[in-house]
Amino acid sequence: QSVAVYAAFAPLVVKVVDVYGNVVPNVTVTFSSPVLTGASAVFSNGTNTISLLSNSNGQVSASCTANQFTGSYQVRTTFTPFPS
Repeated sequence: QSVAVYAAFAPLVVKVVDVYGNVVPNVTVTFSSPVLTGASAVFSNGTNTISLLSNSNGQVSASCTANQFTGSYQVRTTFTPFPS
C-alpha cells in the first residue's frame, strides 16, 4: 500500500488457519511496524505494535496510519501458536 504522510492505510487483514485450512478463532496476532525513527506506521493504540485476537472467521484486522516520514517498510505479523 502507499499513502501520504499522516494518512490512514486500508486495514491490514490476516487470516489464521490450521494445517488443514480450517479457520482458527481466538488466536493472538501481533502486528509490528519498524521502530518510529524513520518511515513507519502507528496503529490504533498509538504505538508501532498491536496485538489482537482472530475472530470467528479466523480474521484479524489492524488499522494504522503513516507517520511523518516518507519511505518504504514492512509490517510484520506473528502469532501465538495454538495447541496441536
